[in-house]
Amino acid sequence: MRVRVDHGADAAYFDLTHRPIKDSAELADGIIVDYDDDGRIVGVEILDVSKRTDDPAVLKQLSFELPPVNKANRKQSIRLWANAMPDVESSMMTSVEYDEDDRELDITFSGGKTYRYFDVPLDVYADLLDAESKGKFFNENIKDVFEHNEVRAAKAAV
Repeated sequence: MRVRVDHGADAAYFDLTHRPIKDSAELADGIIVDYDDDGRIVGVEILDVSKRTDDPAVLKQLSFELPPVNKANRKQSIRLWANAMPDVESSMMTSVEYDEDDRELDITFSGGKTYRYFDVPLDVYADLLDAESKGKFFNENIKDVFEHNEVRAAKAAV
């Protein structure tokens, strides 16, 4: 499951599977459920999400309750992180996302551009999240190491 918060649109999306969406239905005002071909729920979108919580600040750092990482559960914890798109505390980047199946790492930089890095091991993603300096780790371990493409350009200022 992935949870994404679009602060500009004030919406949250809970992606429960990777199956394609065939149909959608608004179950309540601003709460939309997406279904696949078999009528199974694949995702839920909540509009005006900041108005639906007592503390809208929690949406800025939406995170999952994960067990502490140690040698015994490191791989399990990393897999849980891989399904989230955490905001990161860094002057260089704003968020990272990892697709374990495709071994792809998406990094959105402070300027708004998003790049996809290919064939990235799960441990590199985990080490990036754990790094005290995300920018330093990126420059030393990702930047010139993995092939990459720009997947989303920064939005032009109006």
